[in-house]
Amino acid sequence: MTRGLILAASGLGVLWAQSGLGPPLAGYARDAAGALRPIYGVFGSLVAGEPVARGVEAAFFSGQAGLARTARGLWAFDAQGGLLGRVRAPRRGMPILALSEENGELVLRRPGGAELRAPVEGQVLGIEQIGENLFQVHQRGRRLAVRAADDALEFCTLPERFP
Repeated sequence: MTRGLILAASGLGVLWAQSGLGPPLAGYARDAAGALRPIYGVFGSLVAGEPVARGVEAAFFSGQAGLARTARGLWAFDAQGGLLGRVRAPRRGMPILALSEENGELVLRRPGGAELRAPVEGQVLGIEQIGENLFQVHQRGRRLAVRAADDALEFCTLPERFP
């Protein structure tokens, strides 16, 4: 009997320790309503979590830290979505992105001059970096996740409706 209780208690301890497991964090992205949400999963199977901020006009996330511009200023946040504080920068001072749109193509320029290009259907309204080598492309009626792989740009659609 005692042995069974010890095994049950150790099993519960293992389950308790496992409760911190979850899907991997891919990055942070603004939704159509201006809420900044964590994006979980692996490329091609991404889901958005609950908002960590609202009223976000533009956002950038490197994979380690991010910036979010709101009407009240520019704010820094960490990889867990925690607010680090206000950043003193000009209102137009968002980072220059490595991914751009040129004549119906997305172009990623890498240090050293190497480029990746891929055609994109529809008008590009904006581009934001949402994770390491991961970008969000805003278009009318949809948002694309674009991953910069070693030799190509890969696309998938970000969900518009969140759980």
